[in-house]
Amino acid sequence: MRSRLKLLLLDRAGSVERVLRVARHRGFSLREFSARQGERGLLDVSVEVEGERPAMLLVSQWAKLPEVRALQIGKTMA
Repeated sequence: MRSRLKLLLLDRAGSVERVLRVARHRGFSLREFSARQGERGLLDVSVEVEGERPAMLLVSQWAKLPEVRALQIGKTMA
């Protein structure tokens, strides 16, 4: 199952790497990724992941990261 998610991250060294590492450790494969610098030191990140588990599991893990400021689940495709 594929899911599209959006995140707002603090633009710090290693922020993107930590987000991607959590996805990999939870069994999700990255299918699409984009990031652009937003306002006030934030990165606007869009990812599409694929995995056997529900995307909510990934969202709950990402929400624990201190650099994550906002999360949004988009479309889920079977």
